Amino acid sequence: MHVIQRADGPNCQHCAANEETLTHKFSECARVAAAWAHTQRRLTAIVGGRQQFSFGELFRPVLNGIADEERAKLLKNFINYIVFVDNCSTTAIDVAALDFELSLIRS
Repeated sequence: MHVIQRADGPNCQHCAANEETLTHKFSECARVAAAWAHTQRRLTAIVGGRQQFSFGELFRPVLNGIADEERAKLLKNFINYIVFVDNCSTTAIDVAALDFELSLIRS
């Protein structure tokens, strides 16, 4: 994030222990751990439990073997997760608020 001038320094502003990459910011940082786990469960449920998705698989979506309707739902949920986390200025992500936000997504 620092390299692309989206952060003041190379370390995560929330945990300071790790370099702030997109993967760290949205799936690895302690700040988002519960929210990311919740989102992963939601995404897994969309495909009937057949597959769990990593951040990288969704960030650069190949999603082979996923029906078009499921793929659209996956990507809508993932994009809304990213927007929610990016707009959240608190130190912890409110999973209940995230769940509500994701429940508003239309098929």
